[in-house]
Amino acid sequence: MKKIKLRAFEITNIDINNAYSDLSNKLSEKLISSGSVEHRRMRLSLEDPKNEEDLISNFQQNSDSIFCTMLRIELGNNVQHIASELFKKKSFTINDLNQSTVGGEAIFKHSYYFLISDDFLITNLAGNITIKRLETYLNWFLGKFYQLTPLLDKAQITELSEIKSITVGDNHLPDTKKRTDIRSQNFFSMLKLKAESYPVIKNIFNDAKSITEAQLEQIISVKLLIEFRKSKKSDPTELQKLYGALLKPVSDLENYTFHTKSGKKIKSGKDVVRTKSVNIETTDSGFLDENQLLQEMAMFIRDLKNGR
Repeated sequence: MKKIKLRAFEITNIDINNAYSDLSNKLSEKLISSGSVEHRRMRLSLEDPKNEEDLISNFQQNSDSIFCTMLRIELGNNVQHIASELFKKKSFTINDLNQSTVGGEAIFKHSYYFLISDDFLITNLAGNITIKRLETYLNWFLGKFYQLTPLLDKAQITELSEIKSITVGDNHLPDTKKRTDIRSQNFFSMLKLKAESYPVIKNIFNDAKSITEAQLEQIISVKLLIEFRKSKKSDPTELQKLYGALLKPVSDLENYTFHTKSGKKIKSGKDVVRTKSVNIETTDSGFLDENQLLQEMAMFIRDLKNGR
């Protein structure tokens, strides 16, 4: 038995003539028409020496949803490899991957699952990875632009209408001394913010000018405070859009603290987004029971549709 956290997202329906987004139908059609797994391999960067790729290795179509297995791989021959023959198949499972022989074409790095139905998407993608990873793949594969936005916990909607400010903790601000491959504009903005904060602090405290930046980092914690202007908008739908978009690019929700006008603290961003913890049985080899996971995801979507 393994404890899994499911995350809920809303699919933006851009066609006003349809009751729901067409993402599920379009994905189903494209997967069925794709001749093999080979046609579902997306290279992350042509300049990446590791040649990392994302791909849908397996899928299961149901009456009103589609359940998919996502893999991240890198080209090469090593342990946890993927044999060339598997890419030629219509699909392959994690168990097929485990039984593959040494001498494969690619190295398996990690996997996750997702279920799409109507305007909702549920996934067990790790909480420290933003949904942008899956959104990018789906847009590439389908050749169409879709938006996935984190759903908010309904119990927090009222509190969010009273939000005065958000504090971003020091743990979320990037370390300027560490090298990173992240190429996000948001990341470099935060990096610049942290780098420029220490000279300002040294100018405020005259006696601190003789202290090096490294020494200053050991005794001072840098935080970013985002304050909101007074707004008359308190419609739950508008709040969902606003805070969903705000939290979408955040991979470290625990370091985002929300403060209400009355001074109350919502402990962290992870308390705001909609998630569900489930216990999933595992096989003797340690793999998740995929049918049980699918059923738990489907029940989560059912609750969302019923307004629970």
